[in-house]
Amino acid sequence: MSNRGCVEIHIGGPAPDSIMDRLIRAIVETEASLDNYGEAIVCDESVREVLGDGGTIDLYDDEARYDRFEDLQQFLVEHKIHFNLHQEDTGDFDAEIVYYRGGFREVTLPATRTWNLVIDHGDVVKILNDEGLDEHRKVKELRKLTLPSNISPLEPIRFVSSEGATDMRASKEEKSVPKKNKPNIARIIYHAYPNSDLLPIDPERDCLSLETLLKKVMTQNIGDTLFKFIVIEIVEGGEGSIKGAIRVLERAGTDVDAVLQALHDAEDLDTQEPARSTDSAKPAK
Repeated sequence: MSNRGCVEIHIGGPAPDSIMDRLIRAIVETEASLDNYGEAIVCDESVREVLGDGGTIDLYDDEARYDRFEDLQQFLVEHKIHFNLHQEDTGDFDAEIVYYRGGFREVTLPATRTWNLVIDHGDVVKILNDEGLDEHRKVKELRKLTLPSNISPLEPIRFVSSEGATDMRASKEEKSVPKKNKPNIARIIYHAYPNSDLLPIDPERDCLSLETLLKKVMTQNIGDTLFKFIVIEIVEGGEGSIKGAIRVLERAGTDVDAVLQALHDAEDLDTQEPARSTDSAKPAK
């Protein structure tokens, strides 16, 4: 088998505006096709055009080595820029999909030749044979196998600064409008969480930002793992925005509901008394 195959990488999500030129240069240096296989080789002008349109940056190579976009991947991870990478089976390496959403690490999952995720047959059978799940719940559980719950869809790329979001499509009039102060998500979490005043957290000092709150819950024992979980999930998957935080917690809530329902189902089965026979025992002849 050939040790080369098709590779594509899709870049999106928030990116620091201070590195825009460096990002464009890193993309151009790949000399990959832009928008589809066999299309024109990417150049500075074509990348800027995509950025102006507000979509994802899609790069392709149909004669690629396994590590085709390694340098670009390292650059994206270093600056926490989101991407999906699809790697075809090259003979030496199996097909895989790599997801990165700005967290601590990339998520690499095995894939088929058509880049569908490989799902363990045993996991599917276990769900289908689970008598505690109705058909609707089985469908929900099967859907979870197709994509990890902590991976959000890849959004169009946008450049952000310390002063707030900067959209390349914004007009001069829009840019001249004074920006509103961004909500402090850390303090929203703290004040909304039940009995948060009992936690060893100073909202004035520890909730200055999501980063300071994350440092607090990661370096000290606050005695509440659920609060810690919420903070970590929002920091890793919420992209620093209210909408992102809502999306992360809604997804987590769906998972919690699924587990809670399973526990209720198990409780119902446990409380059911076994059927008793009304026939009296007969002595053996």
